[in-house]
Amino acid sequence: MKVRTHVLLRTAVAAGAVASLVTAPPHVEPKIATAGATMIASAPQRDNDLVLVHQLQQRASRDAFRARLAIEKRIQAHRRVVARARAIQAARDAQRARIRAQSILIAGDSVAWARTAEAVRVKQCESGGNPRAVNGKYMGAWQMDEDFWQTYGGLRFASTPLGATMAQQDYVAWRGWQHRGWQPWTCAG
Repeated sequence: MKVRTHVLLRTAVAAGAVASLVTAPPHVEPKIATAGATMIASAPQRDNDLVLVHQLQQRASRDAFRARLAIEKRIQAHRRVVARARAIQAARDAQRARIRAQSILIAGDSVAWARTAEAVRVKQCESGGNPRAVNGKYMGAWQMDEDFWQTYGGLRFASTPLGATMAQQDYVAWRGWQHRGWQPWTCAG
């Protein structure tokens, strides 16, 4: 009859000591080696060791699951951030497209008018050509107040001249000039 030797090499950490369980043939009591001391393990002790090994395996499995779950949560958070950034970029692109479309509408007579010597001189005198200039209630390159801006179509571009491009401000000034001439601008006289 052959003697079969079963060896279970598992490392368990219990009370700060490392124990390795080595089982011998079934008719010989297994020995547990701990920090230089040797002791005989009974069957209940062997069962407790197997339970301990099983518990350690379960804990390792739970830890791995938690790590995977944490990684998945980080990936989901990253995807939300990316989706939000893409939505913001899409909104900006749409705004730029609207501005380009509106700029196409204002091209033509208003652009030619804004480039005339008199218009350039008045714009320079009013604001130094700065589309973000503010002087009391007057704003933009043409120093238009909110009533002027509203009356001559500025609201289709922005709530005030400060939110509009130079071409859009030129268009509103041109519309005002068509109705009132140079009268609204003190620098024109």
